[in-house]
Amino acid sequence: MAAKPQIPDHLLWIMTVGLVGLGLWRIAEAFVTPEAKDKAKSAIVGVIFLALSFSTLTFARGGSSSDGKKASSLPLLCLKCPVARF
Repeated sequence: MAAKPQIPDHLLWIMTVGLVGLGLWRIAEAFVTPEAKDKAKSAIVGVIFLALSFSTLTFARGGSSSDGKKASSLPLLCLKCPVARF
């Protein structure tokens, strides 16, 4: 029987660092942008990126989910969905 595909740990760490960088960039952009509408949009997107980075960090550290089970790879869970198969 073939082993289940896993996302390598180092890739999850790279994704975490990238998402933190994007989140901080968008939040910093909110302070520089002159228009209020663009400020709000940048700040909201920045917060979303930081939330995603926290979630990715949880997976990278091998943390547990809300039901107490060990966290598994989110992309792997998405690929198990019948709609995701081509």
